[in-house]
Amino acid sequence: VATHFRSHQDPDLVVKGNSAREIYHSILGRDLVGRLDHAAYLGKELTKAELALKLGRSYVQDGVLFK
Repeated sequence: VATHFRSHQDPDLVVKGNSAREIYHSILGRDLVGRLDHAAYLGKELTKAELALKLGRSYVQDGVLFK
């Protein structure tokens, strides 16, 4: 699950999928990412979240998965 925010407080879209790749492509298909650095960051964080789920770990955006 990924939530899109138009402003810092107001979510306007929730994207659901079965994998990081599926969510990523859905977000790109809706033209929600306008910069390449944001697309790269999004891919990294979605992959990290998927890995955390598979390993039974907690995911925190911008957090460290392994210490």
